[in-house]
Amino acid sequence: ISNKRPLDKSNELKTEEFKTRKKESNMDGRWSKRFTWPDELHRDFVSAIFDVGLKHSSPSTILEHMPAHEQITSERIKSHLQKYRLHRTKSKKDFMGSYHASLNKFQN
Repeated sequence: ISNKRPLDKSNELKTEEFKTRKKESNMDGRWSKRFTWPDELHRDFVSAIFDVGLKHSSPSTILEHMPAHEQITSERIKSHLQKYRLHRTKSKKDFMGSYHASLNKFQN
């Protein structure tokens, strides 16, 4: 004889609802909504990178060169810097590919 109770589907649904609510609410700081960088802040971010230099840029130096903003944190700058460097690398590769293709057309 088993002592286990039969599965209650409504209980599973309540558990899923709780997980969803936990992610939406910011109870313990781990779950937060995605931050979207406004154009103005992104311009300030890029300007700070040009002031410091991409090779020497770190979240703390960028934060020092950006105007104070209540939503900007070192973690957000770190994430944005990673994405910026990745996108810049891809853009450079795309540019070089199209440049060589144009150059070959011009020479032929």
